[in-house]
Amino acid sequence: MRDNNTISKIIFSKIFSKLSKAEEVILNEWLKDDSNKKLYEKITDPERILNKAEEYDKYSEKLRKPKLSDRYWLLKRYAAVLIPLTIIISSLFLINPFKKEITYQDLCNTGSTPSIILSNGNKMDISDKNKEVINSIGIVIKDTMDLLTCALAQNVDEENIQNIEILTPIGKRMTITLSDGTKVYMNSGSKIKFPNKFKENNREVFIEGEFFFDVAPDKRHPFIVQMNRSKVVVVGTEFNIRSYPDEITVQTTVSSGVVVFSSENSSVNLISGEQSVFNQISLGIEKNIVDIYDFTAWKEGMFYFNNRTLEDIMSELKKWYGFEYIFDNEVSKHERFGIELKRDVPLDKVIDLINSTNTIQIYIDEKIVHIK
Repeated sequence: MRDNNTISKIIFSKIFSKLSKAEEVILNEWLKDDSNKKLYEKITDPERILNKAEEYDKYSEKLRKPKLSDRYWLLKRYAAVLIPLTIIISSLFLINPFKKEITYQDLCNTGSTPSIILSNGNKMDISDKNKEVINSIGIVIKDTMDLLTCALAQNVDEENIQNIEILTPIGKRMTITLSDGTKVYMNSGSKIKFPNKFKENNREVFIEGEFFFDVAPDKRHPFIVQMNRSKVVVVGTEFNIRSYPDEITVQTTVSSGVVVFSSENSSVNLISGEQSVFNQISLGIEKNIVDIYDFTAWKEGMFYFNNRTLEDIMSELKKWYGFEYIFDNEVSKHERFGIELKRDVPLDKVIDLINSTNTIQIYIDEKIVHIK
């Protein structure tokens, strides 16, 4: 039995009258199976190919002439690219003819809800059914689409102060207003530990994942963000921190004010537009000038990749959609793209945009996304 990639290439050659004698023998043998024959007739149906071509013509026109107000479909390839008819035809049969077709949405793991862990270890979903229990420790909850807001009540007694932990699952964001007025934005797959009311001399939180902090000013009591082997100290400022456990670097990007980033061995002061990159293996810290939006667009519910490598892009997509992927071709990791679109876009639309550049082939095999 031939693998689906081989058959796909042979059918492609057949459509363009470039079939070799050896390939013709393989195709005829494959067509002896009735299910394969039906698939072949579907793939090579002229009307289907024409309809698909018209769809891509309309799609391409959107890519060539994006509206300034329409950020949904903006994709700019950092090299001149064409979308020839070969892409249109190949998209019809880059499926596995031997197995049930799996869609990109089947691979996504975005069904979970944010959760909270109380100081006694009890864990529960942040939902209406648990609202009474959660309210009893001074937390007020409000849902707005994919952005869940959890505001801390101000009337927590000293006896009821306790540490709590909040977790955002794949494909969910959240905002939290802490007891001092500090606003915290949480990205997908993140967790934060904090008291339901800060004591007078201590404003400290512990994080893992990605966060944007809008810290309430208090010169007498600095705000401290603790991470693995590093921390950030501020008084009143706006900054983004990315510290996922599966990444070797910790990025701190300042939007306004002044931030002090410290590791075990050194520290660096950062102002607006500056970023520190801490390597947790070498323990070195780099300081760069960056475009703030590159690192904070997620807060606005956007994907924004400005001349980013495909390796970075796939890692980011995985954290939001929750799928597994493999690079079959190491060179593909270094291809660069520019993409800006909303995070509520289905994964298959994002993959279509990348595939449409005709530089990368992304497909599903055995419930794994492959890139080559």
